Amino acid sequence: MNYGAEIHNNNGTLIIGVNSDVTSLIAYDDNLTIAKGASLTVNVPAVRNTDQFVVYTTQLVMQEAPSVTKSTGTVTFTNTSSYFPTSEFQYWVFRKG
Repeated sequence: MNYGAEIHNNNGTLIIGVNSDVTSLIAYDDNLTIAKGASLTVNVPAVRNTDQFVVYTTQLVMQEAPSVTKSTGTVTFTNTSSYFPTSEFQYWVFRKG
């Protein structure tokens, strides 16, 4: 039997599990807010736009999750909601393998 945390994406696909390769947390923030239609770019020097890097978000209140775009050295969060005036969330960036 294995014990530990698992992270799934919004489609239920396992992203990080107890049998995953070594995983490192490389960036996080526990309270970000983005206005409707706005974006926020966070500098994460180690990140690249590959499957080796996973960005996980969770909402602080009942809202839509922001869209996430990875680029070399940055992660951009965009509030694409047409209903909610803000998106309040936490994020973590993991490196797998």
